[in-house]
Amino acid sequence: MSTAQETATVRKQVSPEEWQTRVDLAAAYRLVAHYGWDDLIFTHLSARVPGPEHHFLINPYGMMFDEITASSLVKVNLEGKLVMPPAEAFVLMYILESACRIQILAQSGGVPLSLVPQPIVEGVASQMDAVTVGQGAQLAWPGLLRKLDRLDLSYRE
Repeated sequence: MSTAQETATVRKQVSPEEWQTRVDLAAAYRLVAHYGWDDLIFTHLSARVPGPEHHFLINPYGMMFDEITASSLVKVNLEGKLVMPPAEAFVLMYILESACRIQILAQSGGVPLSLVPQPIVEGVASQMDAVTVGQGAQLAWPGLLRKLDRLDLSYRE
């Protein structure tokens, strides 16, 4: 499917308010990239989708910020699960952001925190490996090459 077809398909599936939010968020991604505030593929911006559902838009995992378009954004629910295909959500950053929010709330209670049991720590490590498809930082390399291709192809000479 061509980019124009993808855009038309997504635009037909969402409300005008959601489409405008998608356009604004895609613009924010591009501006963050333009000013050098991005960090490869290991971060994200998000926006809440207007309406009664608690849905959010985030970037698809593995895309560079300067590649994001309104139609490439992924819609997820509060649990980080895809609400609207296609694309694999940037689940790792969603989980990290949620964990940070929970930790701040826990620490604000004024009582000592409990250590997480080792089996849970190991389970999280296993999930992290699954999210990065066992590639770790190598997942960013294809995006970096695409970015370099757009800047200057002479590195191939």
